[in-house]
Amino acid sequence: TYTWKVTALNSVSLKESAIFGFSTDFTSPTAPNLVTPADNTIFTSYPITLTWSRTATDVDVDSLFVYNNSSQIIAGFPKAVTNTSFDITNAMGLIIGQYKWAVKSIDRAGNKSSLSIQRQFRIQ
Repeated sequence: TYTWKVTALNSVSLKESAIFGFSTDFTSPTAPNLVTPADNTIFTSYPITLTWSRTATDVDVDSLFVYNNSSQIIAGFPKAVTNTSFDITNAMGLIIGQYKWAVKSIDRAGNKSSLSIQRQFRIQ
């Protein structure tokens, strides 16, 4: 926490402003915990609901990453998500195959967590 004030001095008087303060936050939030689906779940229909939890209380948004089996990010990702779940629909164009997903949290100060563990799911 830092404080500051303004002091004005002339030949007649000295005036001081009120004291103002601000804090800095450089602490990254903890990485989210993936909840569902379990690793290597197989899906045969949509939607595919991905859920996670946060231990940090000041998270502003999460970034959801979905990768193909070659660890390349899928077009349209990462997605900014303000809650702790996301539905993948067939309109997103994911075809039959193996995918990985992970989440990163971003707090109100703009600090980013490390990436969560990755889980896999398969669309058949």
